[in-house]
Amino acid sequence: MWLQVERSSLKGRVEIPGSKSHTIRAVAIASLACGESEVYSPLVSADTLACVESCRAFGAQIQLGDTWQICGVDGEVKVPEDIINVANSGTTCRIAIGIASLARGYTVFTGDEQTRRRPMQPLLEALNNLGAHTFSTRRNGCLPVVVGGRIKGGSTQVEGITSQYLTSLLIATPLAENDTAISVQNLHERPYVEMTMSWLDRQGILYRHKGLDYFEILGDQSYKSFKERIPGDFSSATFFLCAGAIADAEITLVGLDMNDSQGDKKVVHMLQAMGADIEIHEKEIKIRGGELIGRELDLNDTPDALPALAVVGCCARGTTVLKNVPQ
Repeated sequence: MWLQVERSSLKGRVEIPGSKSHTIRAVAIASLACGESEVYSPLVSADTLACVESCRAFGAQIQLGDTWQICGVDGEVKVPEDIINVANSGTTCRIAIGIASLARGYTVFTGDEQTRRRPMQPLLEALNNLGAHTFSTRRNGCLPVVVGGRIKGGSTQVEGITSQYLTSLLIATPLAENDTAISVQNLHERPYVEMTMSWLDRQGILYRHKGLDYFEILGDQSYKSFKERIPGDFSSATFFLCAGAIADAEITLVGLDMNDSQGDKKVVHMLQAMGADIEIHEKEIKIRGGELIGRELDLNDTPDALPALAVVGCCARGTTVLKNVPQ
């Protein structure tokens, strides 16, 4: 194949697809809820479809289309008939491990080669403290893992090197029989936890917290059906934002809400600080190229933005430092 790329300008409007992180949380919570939920403008991707298949294995009935219709299990999680393969979706895997701890039996998880190298042990240990029986089959803290339920509640602690461990616990523990206390150590990617909390708040889930380092979740609660539209994905928008910043461009990104909890919205302000001309309107953002100046940027809340911002740093005058990305 011969591909020729010529210097050009970028102009026009782009409809940003739905957020992967919101879509996966919506599918998980709807699958645990009582009744039928409707998810509008979901992201259709390998990761979100992996979440759909995992939740189907737990007994949820899910019909895909322009709107996803999900009939939940009302907290009664089914023991899957086969191994759950989460493919390349780490978010699905960790949230589904929490869901599996609510089933009255054993669930086996695996994934692709990359996902089988991702650490799961901190989440497994946290669930064991709450009454689950979980273990890694190769004793290395990674997939394949076996998860036996049902968690009862109690006290536990979890590492925060990835926010997905805490998100999994926050989604699962309201359905435990008793109250749960969670101590969190060294939490990274804090906006993703805030996103999870926003879903719990909309569901009326009762919990208390001290910052994002300690949570008390009341047990014996339930999720209810809902109708929600998935907001545009700032992780996907990052590539268009960065292209607009470094090129002769005038791009309007449609479907973005700067009031949403997504951490990657900070990329907008990072690019503004570097000199990009950005206008923020309700549900859309317009960006024009400008003379960019290198900056020191903390990406702990925005790890997905690292590749695109590295390109921006190459095009900016001076030095750009991208720091604090543990993943």
